[in-house]
Amino acid sequence: MNIDLIKAKVLDLAIKGQLVEQRDDEKLSDEILALPNIDGSFQIPANWKFVYLNNIGNFFSGKTPHKENLTEKEGIPYFKVSDMNTYGNEKYLNNTSLYINKTLKIKTYPAFSIVFPKNGGAVLTNKKRILAKDSIVDLNTGGFTSTKDFYLDFAYLYFLKFDFKNFIKGSVLPTLDMDKFKKTIIALPPIKEQHRIVKKIEEIFSILDALKDHQTSLLSKLDLIRKVAIDKAIKGQLVEQRDDETLSDEILNLPKIDGPFTIPNKWKWVTFNDIAILNPRNKIDDTLEVSFITMSDINAGYSNKFNQNISRWGNVKKGFTHFSEGDVLIAKITPCFQNRKSFVAKSLHNGFGAGTTELHVIRPNISLTNNLYLLWLCKSEYFIKLGTSLLSGSVGQQRISKNELSQIKVPLPPIQEQTRIVQKLEEILSTVSTIENLLKSDKT
Repeated sequence: MNIDLIKAKVLDLAIKGQLVEQRDDEKLSDEILALPNIDGSFQIPANWKFVYLNNIGNFFSGKTPHKENLTEKEGIPYFKVSDMNTYGNEKYLNNTSLYINKTLKIKTYPAFSIVFPKNGGAVLTNKKRILAKDSIVDLNTGGFTSTKDFYLDFAYLYFLKFDFKNFIKGSVLPTLDMDKFKKTIIALPPIKEQHRIVKKIEEIFSILDALKDHQTSLLSKLDLIRKVAIDKAIKGQLVEQRDDETLSDEILNLPKIDGPFTIPNKWKWVTFNDIAILNPRNKIDDTLEVSFITMSDINAGYSNKFNQNISRWGNVKKGFTHFSEGDVLIAKITPCFQNRKSFVAKSLHNGFGAGTTELHVIRPNISLTNNLYLLWLCKSEYFIKLGTSLLSGSVGQQRISKNELSQIKVPLPPIQEQTRIVQKLEEILSTVSTIENLLKSDKT
């Protein structure tokens, strides 16, 4: 499994609109929409547009200053192509030994421009850097300054994909064909989506970099990341606590109980009995069509997915578990319990369902708790280990009882914080799943 290849796949997904979702309220600017339509080599989302690179930025060429104007004292930074190899200049050009006196009237190139070799063998190294401040660059350097429609960090990621070998003219001295380069076709998303894409890529690359030295067990490492993220979530370590977010009086008035680990002062230990109804029954018309779910329909692991069939209520109301839209369902039998077969019931047929008797149903009080927070709690190591210790019955057919489940201690944050925890946690889990899918496709 090659990490660099995985990163290349991530970038490829990003520029095709397949890394983050598109949002209806995010649009391209009128200036971009007014540009002529051009054809690209792949499909893009409806709210994106193919443009030429010089439609969304300005190119410049460096100029080598006279030697007498150079100094080793502080002034306007002067960078040569070779400075791209200097330690500390891996992304932003910060370090140089040469400067130009600030009193000289000389054209500088703006900070946050992307610069690259354009003449000589260095072109083949494919280096791209960003100017950290207004600077001078030598004549062997080219540069690009993006417009307001092309977010710098997104532009830089795009530049990382460019292979300068495809833009070379001349054989003795490699030189970038700037006319050809300027006409490179770019798939441009709305500016807000560009920001979201960059954030997602940074999250993915951060995880990949952390795993770089452990490639033989990458997939198992990803499960460890999921466990740690959920553990931090239920201990109040994933998002900050806010002064204006408090528990309801109903929760604050409950008797104080001690929990197995430390939680923030604004949180409280409660039981499932305090915040939910367990295993409720539905009272609906026998002719109503509802969802029907078997154990094999439920995904195991850190998933919130399930399949469903359709049945008339009269055919399934007896001898099966009842549930409705928004309920949290967890397997109560081994090994499904330990395998984290659990989900939030959503998009049920007519809002109701029935299923295997080997499920417990947790119907949360929505004024007190977020159903997704409870779901991820039920997938935590804390819950699985504690629940496993409470199993009873013959080997291979052990179950956690309703009574035992009702008394499990729940670390409860204010409802607003629960929502923020779920949002942050699902961002992390989504990123990990993206990496997992890329690793599995790379394996094949």
